[in-house]
Amino acid sequence: MAFRTLSFDTRAAIPTDGFPATVAYVSSAAHKIHNVYVTKENASDLTLDMTLDQLKTDIFGDSLTFALLADKPMTFGNPSSSGTDISSWKSWYRPANSVTGTGTTKPSYLINGTGQAARPTMLFDEGEIASLPSAQFQFASTDPFTIFVSFKAVTKNSAREAYLFGGTNPSRGDLLSIWGIDNNKCAIIDNANNEALWSGSLMTGDNTSGTVWDYENGIELLEDTSTFTSAFNFNFINKANTTDGDQGSGTFEINEILVYDEDASTMGTTKRQEIEGYLAHKWETNSALRNANGSTGHPYVTTDPRDSKGTHTVRKFSSPMSTIVSGFSEASVPALTEVGASVFTKEAWASPGLSVAADQVVQFVVEDMNEPGIVYIKIDYT
Repeated sequence: MAFRTLSFDTRAAIPTDGFPATVAYVSSAAHKIHNVYVTKENASDLTLDMTLDQLKTDIFGDSLTFALLADKPMTFGNPSSSGTDISSWKSWYRPANSVTGTGTTKPSYLINGTGQAARPTMLFDEGEIASLPSAQFQFASTDPFTIFVSFKAVTKNSAREAYLFGGTNPSRGDLLSIWGIDNNKCAIIDNANNEALWSGSLMTGDNTSGTVWDYENGIELLEDTSTFTSAFNFNFINKANTTDGDQGSGTFEINEILVYDEDASTMGTTKRQEIEGYLAHKWETNSALRNANGSTGHPYVTTDPRDSKGTHTVRKFSSPMSTIVSGFSEASVPALTEVGASVFTKEAWASPGLSVAADQVVQFVVEDMNEPGIVYIKIDYT
């Protein structure tokens, strides 16, 4: 037997252009893996998976600053059942960036959203508010940003309004900014009281040039080059606060919110389309994807950009490995031959072991986590 060790810090690990937060190794010699041992720094949720290849299965884009994902329930308390209140979230790839529920009632976790087959979502009903971390959602007049949102507006008020992001005053009288659905259109009000409405459900902004783009299902619906020259300050998620106040009866199912610190032109068409394809395939809306001019032929209508190898079947853990044992410290690394149950959580393969070809990537992927800190992995092989 021989051992190989790996370690990585989940607090610093981020997805990179579709590749998950991960640690990997490559050997020039073919070998067989018999056991994998894992311990983590903190007594916090952590699930690992392992592949014998590199797959693009995670969030796309290189300038991501914040991510709320309904399919990662560990980041909002691991709710036990559909309908459970969500009182706080942690950004998926950077858990220190948290979001807190502040309403008298809380948004709830749904295992299956409307029209979705076995897909989770976050349901925001009337009066349910979640505050947003200012570092990720307040943009100065010279800050470029792009926000992608996968959501479904389920109900609106009598004026067909339901706002997704809000500022500091739900009456709208002195809002810093607001973005949502108003008469089936996006609505933006900045702190200079500029307002614009247009069709669609996605918005990106570049305040340096005063330009705002709007995309829905990949189609560019508006490019406004003159209206927005002031700061955007999104302080909360609250779909029910409309011009009618808290009685708006707006309801959103929010699947995913991704915030990037670059504008759509800097991001470029290729990256934008990858993000659109990622969200569309993940949340099963890919059949609606179109090019920016509305034409068919979007590159990810049928092709899923997450899977660079054409299949998701190369993952080799029979089930994701939920690590239990904690307390690993870089100051007291376990002995190379230590395999005790009190030190490691163990995943084993039946004889003769798992075959790994020469020069094949062995990749350990974070599936679910909530600030487990440093993770130490030991591979037992021949």
